[in-house]
Amino acid sequence: MSSLFYLNKYLIKYKWYLILGILFIAISNIFGVLMPAVVRDTINSIIDTAKVDINNIQFKDVLKMALISGGIYIAYSILSGFFLFLTRQTIIKMSRFIEFDLKNEIYKQYQRLSFSFYKENSTGDLMNRISEDVSKVRMYLGPGIMYTINLVIRFVMILFFMINTNATLTLYVLLPLPIMSVLIYFVSSVINKKSTILQKQQSALTTIVHESFAGIRIVKSYIKETEFQDKFNEATEDYKTKSISLTKTNAFFMPTIMLLIGISTLITI
Repeated sequence: MSSLFYLNKYLIKYKWYLILGILFIAISNIFGVLMPAVVRDTINSIIDTAKVDINNIQFKDVLKMALISGGIYIAYSILSGFFLFLTRQTIIKMSRFIEFDLKNEIYKQYQRLSFSFYKENSTGDLMNRISEDVSKVRMYLGPGIMYTINLVIRFVMILFFMINTNATLTLYVLLPLPIMSVLIYFVSSVINKKSTILQKQQSALTTIVHESFAGIRIVKSYIKETEFQDKFNEATEDYKTKSISLTKTNAFFMPTIMLLIGISTLITI
């Protein structure tokens, strides 16, 4: 986490984008959480009307109730989507600004480094730092922050509404949560390790390509095309293997989470 703390100066620089983004997330979630309540209230109203006098209940009354509730539901949905759009226009835009600043900062740092540094580090690896790695940092500062804040705010709001509705059912719904938390922790650790390995392989691949193109005259002069092609094929094969390994871990992750959510629903029913 100490490496990520370095990025706090950028968050401070663009603090208004972040603050507005959090505000828009909260408003979007308020409308999102209210939507199921509209369905509940509509169904309860229809049932209450039927209990009073099932024989005299009019279809037009039910239709009117449904249309009003449907209109409110659609309005909440549109408002929730609108504020979600504003969230992306603030936090995601902020991450793009930070990406721009970070690339410029790295490039300036490259200019200050000594010649011996460039002898010890490959050009492809340095290029990967300013392209692929900065893109990953942007994903943390943009979608990473946005989805995390959204998750926390939505969880708190939904939990509040659930407990108010029925505390016992809320407990049943949350039963698989400890298992899910432990699973997410361990699987995320594996994903992080495999992602790091994949990034290193990406750097190696970029290095081979850069060296091939930078020294293409020498390669052709000494008829080394086949040798470099074999080297590149080996590197891409290794990258493919590591990439598939990471994909398999990700593929296991989501179905397992969905299974636990399904179990939660079954317990509630």
